[in-house]
Amino acid sequence: MIWMIIDRSEKVEQYVDEHNQWDVNKLQISLPSSAVSLVLEINPPNATLGADVPAWSSSDDNHFSTRSAYLAVRKITESRTRSVWDAIWKGKIQYRHKFLLWRLCHDSLPTRSKTAVWSNACSVCPLCDTRRESNLHLFRDCIKASRCSLGLEDRAVNDPEFTYPKEPHLTILQYAKIQLSAWSLDGGLTQPRVPSLVSAWSKPEVGWIKVNTDGAVRRDSKLAGCGGIIRDHNGAWVKGFTLKIGLSNALTAELRSIAEGLSLAWDLGYRRVILENDSQVAINCCSGGPNSVNLCPLVASRVKELITRRWSVQLKHIYCPSNKCADILAKSSLASTDRLVILDRMPDIVKFAIDREALGGCPPRDLGG
Repeated sequence: MIWMIIDRSEKVEQYVDEHNQWDVNKLQISLPSSAVSLVLEINPPNATLGADVPAWSSSDDNHFSTRSAYLAVRKITESRTRSVWDAIWKGKIQYRHKFLLWRLCHDSLPTRSKTAVWSNACSVCPLCDTRRESNLHLFRDCIKASRCSLGLEDRAVNDPEFTYPKEPHLTILQYAKIQLSAWSLDGGLTQPRVPSLVSAWSKPEVGWIKVNTDGAVRRDSKLAGCGGIIRDHNGAWVKGFTLKIGLSNALTAELRSIAEGLSLAWDLGYRRVILENDSQVAINCCSGGPNSVNLCPLVASRVKELITRRWSVQLKHIYCPSNKCADILAKSSLASTDRLVILDRMPDIVKFAIDREALGGCPPRDLGG
């Protein structure tokens, strides 16, 4: 075991260098390597962003909501893909049917197998009197219940040649497959999507430079990073950067990319700048548009301070296919060992994308997706 002497008079800001990044050499002197790795995953204190404020880590915008608290308590990872709960609550059916399906999926219907746990009631199904009345038995396995749900009783009365199926649950599954093939999950007819072309990356006018930035976040570890590229009116490489942020969310990563891109352009002496980013929410936060209130106020205020300096800055939203170079740099920051890297030369990983965008090329994008 290694015992380390800690000077309690030292402050965290003493371990931050002049570039507002962790001073790894000082950290390695004072802390073991395992602790240094954990510290590097945390954003260092930055005086330019103002005083620290409380943040709710279980939401994308760092603000508390009942929805985010519910997902955190239930340990549910919110997915961008359509879930079964969306299919239930957004389906075009009566509310009582939605509530029934919701309780069925949560296994919370008061079946006899449930009530028998806290009462003296019998758990056997009263219809068939063969098995315990569970959710699965009630809606699938019970012969008499399935006859009613499929309307087989009416057919038996009106059609003398009708015979009950030996396995009613297979008939239920067959009906469900037929309905699924005819209708989409949202309750409407499935409409084919027609791919559309979005506008390609365009060169700025003479005398202007264009900054493209993007953020990236690992879904598993929540480690975030960002990157950006500066190009002149010919579409040629001027400068680039990658920044390993640490534990953060997608919106903060996008805003940090905008702040770093503008700061780098200012330091290089450019005074007419067009900045493009593929996050409409981040652009709104910086330009005072919708969703700009209380979303990542520290980083957004830093961007607004940069914009209000004595120079011309235009913020524009673009689609992801037109922001490929910045996307590549942002993702590369997640694997970088250095926190902030200023790229004087063009990396090989973006050369093909830069050449394609300079010629006006852009892959097709499905606007409906």
